Amino acid sequence: MGATLDAAPSPTASGVDGALPTGVVTFLFTDIEGSTRLMERHGDGYRTALLRHHALLHAAVREQSGTVFETVGDAVYAAFARPSCAVAAALGAQRRLAAEPWDTLGGDALRVRMGLHTGEVELWGDHYFGPALYRADRLASLGHGGQILLSSPTADLVRDALPTGATLIDLGEHRLKDLQRPERVYQLTGAAASAGGTAHSTAFPPLRTLQSRPNNLPPQATPFIGREREVDEVRHRLLRNPDVRLVTLLGPGGTGKTRLALQVASDSLDDFPDGVYLVALARVAAPELVLSAVAHALGVRETVDQPLLQSVIAHLREKRLLLVLDNFEHVIAAAPRVADLLDACPHLKVLVTSREALRLYGERDYPVPPLSLPDARDAHALPSLGRVAAYEAVRLFVERAQEVSPAFALTDENAGAVVAVCRRLDGLPLAIELAAARTRLLSPAAMLERLDRSLPLLTGGARNLPPRQQTLRGAIAWSYDLLAPDEQALLRRLSVFLNGCSLEAAEATCPDLPVLDGIESLIAKSLLRQQHEETWEEGPRFFMLQTIREFAREQLDSCAETDQTLDRLLAYFAGLAERGRPGLRGARQTEWLDRFDRERYNLREALRWCLARPEDRHTTELGLRLAGGVWLFWHIRGYLAEGWDWLSSLLRLPHAQDRTAPRAFALTGLGVLTWYQGYQAAARSQLEESVAILRDVGHPRGLASALAWLGHVLQQTESSAARTLLEESLDIARGLDDAGLQARALNILGEICRREGDYECAAGYYEESLALARASGNRRRVATALHNLGHIAHRSGDAAGAAARFRETLPIAQALGDQHAIALCLAGLGAIAAARDRGDAAATLFGACGALLERLHATFDPADQEEYVRGLARTRELLSDGAYDAAFAAGRGLALEDAIAYALRV
Repeated sequence: MGATLDAAPSPTASGVDGALPTGVVTFLFTDIEGSTRLMERHGDGYRTALLRHHALLHAAVREQSGTVFETVGDAVYAAFARPSCAVAAALGAQRRLAAEPWDTLGGDALRVRMGLHTGEVELWGDHYFGPALYRADRLASLGHGGQILLSSPTADLVRDALPTGATLIDLGEHRLKDLQRPERVYQLTGAAASAGGTAHSTAFPPLRTLQSRPNNLPPQATPFIGREREVDEVRHRLLRNPDVRLVTLLGPGGTGKTRLALQVASDSLDDFPDGVYLVALARVAAPELVLSAVAHALGVRETVDQPLLQSVIAHLREKRLLLVLDNFEHVIAAAPRVADLLDACPHLKVLVTSREALRLYGERDYPVPPLSLPDARDAHALPSLGRVAAYEAVRLFVERAQEVSPAFALTDENAGAVVAVCRRLDGLPLAIELAAARTRLLSPAAMLERLDRSLPLLTGGARNLPPRQQTLRGAIAWSYDLLAPDEQALLRRLSVFLNGCSLEAAEATCPDLPVLDGIESLIAKSLLRQQHEETWEEGPRFFMLQTIREFAREQLDSCAETDQTLDRLLAYFAGLAERGRPGLRGARQTEWLDRFDRERYNLREALRWCLARPEDRHTTELGLRLAGGVWLFWHIRGYLAEGWDWLSSLLRLPHAQDRTAPRAFALTGLGVLTWYQGYQAAARSQLEESVAILRDVGHPRGLASALAWLGHVLQQTESSAARTLLEESLDIARGLDDAGLQARALNILGEICRREGDYECAAGYYEESLALARASGNRRRVATALHNLGHIAHRSGDAAGAAARFRETLPIAQALGDQHAIALCLAGLGAIAAARDRGDAAATLFGACGALLERLHATFDPADQEEYVRGLARTRELLSDGAYDAAFAAGRGLALEDAIAYALRV
C-alpha cells in the first residue's frame, strides 16, 4: 500500500495539512464520479469509503511534497511547487484507488477524475486566489472516473520529465464550462497498478466540454467568480427537480443574472442531452418578436404553411432541452408564448433572467442576491486578510482590478477601502467591475471618496457589451423606462428614504399614488427589496439598493418633486417621534429604540431638510418636534455627539426662538446630552430655560421630566436646590400617576443621599425607584436602579451582592443597546475585581470601559466617576506598570460583546 496513512480528514474541511507553495503553482483538483448515486445507494458504506478515499489521496499528495489545502465533500484540492510532483501524485493516487477493494460499496467501484493546471496565483492567509484555480476546477469537471487531464501549461512543463511508463495523449482544444477561451487538453496515461487496469485506460467517453452537447453559449472574456451556492441551488434544487419546468432569476440591473444563468446553463449541459440554447432578448424590440428570436436560436426556419409557434413546438416536442431566455422584462407580454411551449413540450425546461417574474403557473422565482461581503457590523474590525479575500465581492474587485493593473494586490493597508467600496456598491457585480476598472487611476481609498456620487464614476464598461451594461446608469435606466408613470413616480419619491421604509411611511410621502399596488409591482420588477422580521411592529420594510436609490433621487430632482416629498418626509417623522416619545419611557421601550434605530438614517435626512430651509417657520417647528421626540433614543443608544449637533443646530434657527413646547422639549434633550459630555454649566442653562418655558405653557409631564434632569445636573454642586427640584418633579409625577417619572425623580434623590454618605437612605430611594420602574415596564430605569443598588452594596462591604446587581444589569443594558449603562457595569465589576485583589481582571474591565466611553464621547455622573477613579487607583496598586498596561490594553481591544461576556464570567 506504500506510505503509512494517517487518520482520514473530515469529508468537509478547509484545514491546510502543510506549507503552501506560492507564485507559480500546479494544482491537482479531484472529485468522485457519481458521488450522489453512491451516497444514495450505500449510505454509511459510502461515507466509510469516502474517508478511505481522502486518506489515500492525502498520502499520495504528501508523498510527492504537495499540500492538500482544502477538502470539500468528495473533492480534494492540492498544490505543488513542482508540476512533475503533481503528475506523480496523480498517478500514485489513481494506482492506490484502483487497488482498493471498496468492500463497503457492495461491488461498486469508486472512480475519481483529476485535473492538473499550472498558473500564477496569490496566497492571502491560507487561501489561494487567481484564475488558475478556476481553470483547474473546470479541467477536472471535463473528465470521467479514473481519468487524469492536464492543461497545456502543465503538459508543456512535464513533457520531458514524465514518470516511467507514463505518456500524454493530445485530446485537442476544448471549451471548458467556464465559458472562457479554449484550452488544449492532454490525458495522462500509465500502467495500472491493479489487475483490472482501468484506472489509466485510454478508452474514455468524450470529454464533458461545451462541444460535447449542442449549445450556442457564447464565450466569456473573464472567469466566473463565486456564486457557488447560487449555481448549485438553481441547477440541483430547481432545474434537476422533475416538477420544476420554469425558473426565473430575478434582480435589478447589474446583479449578475445573465452571467449566473450562463454558468448554470454551462454546468447543466450533461443534464440536457439535446442541448442548451441562449435566446438574448435585450435587442428584441417587441413582445411579438420573441418567438422569432427563439426560433433563430434553435435554427428553426419559418415556413408559409405552418405558424411559427407550431414549427418551434414541433422542433422541441420530444427534446430534453434547456432554453435560456435572457432579459425578459421588456417583453413580458410574451410570457404566454413561454407557457405554450412548456405545455406542448413535456421535456423542455426554461431558465429566464428578468427584473420581474413572468407570473406563469409553476414558475419558480429565484432572487439573485448581491455578492457576499464582510458583515457591515464588523467595519471597525475586519476579518483576517485571507478571510476578507474569500468574500465574492472582494474577489471580483481584485481580479477585475488586476486585469487593468496587473500590479494591484489586496493588502492589509487597502483591504478596508476595498471592502468599503464593495459595500457602497451594494455588492452588485456590474458596479464592482466598473469601479475596479478605475484602479488604473484611483487607489481604493481615493475611489471611496468619489463614490459619494457613484453613478458618474461607474462608466467605461467593455465596448462589446450592450450600452445598458456599459454603465450602471444605463442598466438602471433600462428598468426605469419600462415602468408605468405611477410606478416611476413612486420609485422617485421613495428615494428620499435612506434606509428603507415601512408601508405607513411610504403612504405618508406618496398620498396621491396607489402605494400598495405600486410597491408590489416594484418588488416584482426587482427595483425594491422587502425584508420583514416578526419583531418589527411597523411590518415589512422596503429597500432600494444604493445605486438604484441614487438614480431614482436624480429623477426626483429632475421632476421638481423633491421639496414636496421631503416636506412630507419631515412631517411623517415628526409625527412618529411624538408617538414614540412615551414609548421610549414605557414597557415597549426596546421596540421603540429598535424602531428609531432602523429609521436613524431617515431621521437624518428629515433633519437635514429642516436645516436647509431656515426661513420656513413650519419646517422649523417640525424639526423641533422630531428632535424633541427622539433625543432619548440618541441618549440611550449612545449617539450623544450626533444628537447634540442636531439639537443645537435646530435651536439656533430663527424660528426656533419662540417659547413653545417643541423648543422646550428640544432644550431638555440638548441639556441632557450636553451634561453627559461633561459640560455642566451649559447643561444647566439649557435645562433652566426648558423648565421656564414648560411652566409658562403649562405642560406638567414635560415639566416633571425637565425638573428631574435639572436636579440631576445640580446635585453635585447645589444639593439643596437639586433636592427641591426633584421633590417638585416627584409631586407632579405622582399627580399624573406616571410611575416612570416617579422612578426617575426617586433615583436622583437616591444619588444625593449616596453622595452625602447616607447609604441606607439612598438604598430606600433606589428600591422604591426599582419597584416603580418594574411596574411601569421602563427597563432603563430598572437598569439604573439596579446599578445604583450595586454601588450601595459595594460601599457597604457586600461585594457578592454588588457583583450580582451589576451582572443583573448588564443583560438589560445590552438588550436596550444602552452602551453608557454597559460602561457603568464594566466599571462597577472592575472595582469589585480590584477589591478582591484580582488586578488583571480589574484592569481589563477598566480598559474595556474606557474605550467604550471614548467611542461614546461620554463621561460618568460625579458619584459614578468617584467609584471609577477609586477602583482604578486600587487596580494600579495591585499591578506593576507593565502588567497594568498590558491588561488595560487587552480590555481596550475587546469587542463590546466580548467585553460583556468577560465581565459576566469574571
